[in-house]
Amino acid sequence: MPELPEVQTVVNNLSNILTNRIIKKVESPNQYHKVFSNISLLDFNKNIVNSKIKKINRKGKYIIFE
Repeated sequence: MPELPEVQTVVNNLSNILTNRIIKKVESPNQYHKVFSNISLLDFNKNIVNSKIKKINRKGKYIIFE
């Protein structure tokens, strides 16, 4: 598990690259679909595609895309 400063570095780098970008597709390259909890990958994509990433921050070691 990464340490908090490493997580913050990732958040900072992702913020610089992804803020105000549009989500076109979400993939699960390793086919690990449990990461999507109670929703299928297809349904998740239907809900999130064409959404704009407004902000990226963290809560503890979780990275949050708004």
